[in-house]
Amino acid sequence: MIFLSHNNPLTKCNRCGFKTPTKEDQCHYCNGLSDAEVEQMLKEHSKEFKGNSSLIKQAYLVLTCIVLILVIYGFIK
Repeated sequence: MIFLSHNNPLTKCNRCGFKTPTKEDQCHYCNGLSDAEVEQMLKEHSKEFKGNSSLIKQAYLVLTCIVLILVIYGFIK
C-alpha cells in the first residue's frame, strides 16, 4: 500500500477519474486495462461506494438513537 503525503500533488486521470501522484507517468489504477475492464472497475467502485454510504447512514441512525435514549434516560433519572 502506498501512503501519500501532502507533499505529493495529485492529478485526476482522464480515463478512470481516480487521482494519482502527479510525478507518475501513468495511472496505476487503469494502466494496462482495456476500456471494458475500466468500465467494469468503475461500476464495481460505484457499487462499493453506495454500500459504504448506506452503512454510514445506518451507523448515524444507530448513534442518534443511542444519544436520544441517553438524553431521555437522563431526564427521567
